[in-house]
Amino acid sequence: MHYGGYGEGYYYWHRTRLFVVCYGSGLNGYIKQYEMRLKKGVSVHGLGAEIIIALMVANEVYKEHGYELVVTSGSDGVHGYSSEHYKGDAVDLRTSMIKPDTKKSVIAAAIRERLGNDYDVVLEATHIHCEYDPK
Repeated sequence: MHYGGYGEGYYYWHRTRLFVVCYGSGLNGYIKQYEMRLKKGVSVHGLGAEIIIALMVANEVYKEHGYELVVTSGSDGVHGYSSEHYKGDAVDLRTSMIKPDTKKSVIAAAIRERLGNDYDVVLEATHIHCEYDPK
């Protein structure tokens, strides 16, 4: 699996944790591991490489603001008929733990800016919806 500028890698999950492991290239190469929490019952089976990249970016943004990323929906749940969730190209991210002094919109905007135009990042009432949607 290729993660764009992040090099080669893979992901796996165990109980309520999602792990993403990336191998870089360069002088000595590197290994970077991302760990994030899954809400109980969330399925990440079949997520595309592009949405895994989005999770890695979102994880970094959440950590910069002092929060743990929690994925509340992946390829599971009930969504609209043509939802990208069913294709493995969308995830929902928990926002309920974000304190009022840290604006949820700031976190969503940071994720949106880092991912670029091929992604839609929408701040919903109860979560941040992130999907891979190339224009």
